Amino acid sequence: MWFEDDELFGKRRATKRRKGTRRKKSFLKVNARLSSRKNQKFYRMGAIALVVAGIICIGLLLWYGIGFFGRSMFSENDQFAITEYDIRCESESVLTEARVRSYMELGTNANLFAIDITEVRKKLEDNPSISSAEVRRRFPGTLVVRVWERVPVAWIYKRRALAMDEDGIILFLKSAHHELPVITGISPRGLRPGKKIEERGLHALSVLNLCDKTDIGLSITVKGIDVSPEGCLRSGSIRLYLESSDTVLLWWKRDPAGSEAAEKDLQERLEYLVKTQLPAIRRESGPVEIPLELDNYKDNTVARSQPR
Repeated sequence: MWFEDDELFGKRRATKRRKGTRRKKSFLKVNARLSSRKNQKFYRMGAIALVVAGIICIGLLLWYGIGFFGRSMFSENDQFAITEYDIRCESESVLTEARVRSYMELGTNANLFAIDITEVRKKLEDNPSISSAEVRRRFPGTLVVRVWERVPVAWIYKRRALAMDEDGIILFLKSAHHELPVITGISPRGLRPGKKIEERGLHALSVLNLCDKTDIGLSITVKGIDVSPEGCLRSGSIRLYLESSDTVLLWWKRDPAGSEAAEKDLQERLEYLVKTQLPAIRRESGPVEIPLELDNYKDNTVARSQPR
């Protein structure tokens, strides 16, 4: 019995050992498979990294190669060096070719392909005296420049030779001998070339621009405009000084939503002045002052003799 029991227990132990061995073998196989998968994943990632690095290197080589080729063929090629400047001012201008070239800030050995056309045009248009500019290449070595200078339409501070153009941009004029209307009532503080004139100056500019682009300017000549409110009936009124020595107190609607209604009202008042009021003035009475400030100005306009 004891012998049989020992033999039985021995068989059981042997069976357990075999099972344990099988478990160890299975575990080792699983570990081997996991390790193999990890290695394969690592190899794949390494291969992808090498491919990406290769593509980047090829791209950099191509980029540098194309850049070198472009510089050799174009931007550093003496055939495209700027040898001539075709500069023309399309408006009545005092700008010289030398001054325009100085505004462009190009070196002596500039190349047509090395310069930035947009940047050159911006430098020109940043100058307060230039309204717009056009720059283009003409091969093999000519830079074509067309400049439109700002044209002064009125003095705003004649002692400092400051004027403004039709857009209200302040200009500095070297000569104070231009025959232009004089705008008064604007504070000289903050007046600098390149800046836009204040709102009251723009009101005066509206009158001058309207006279210039319509037949109204054929009937009256504005010698000066006072935009200060002194002596006016309504806020925002301005005083026109005509070549005939007459003065006009003028107000019109300002429409913040748009300029069409305001321009229409201003034009109707000036046309009424030209067609009705000025022809009816008896010149033997001397210069007169014509009020056009009220809303119902057609029913309440009585020309008054100016004090001598």
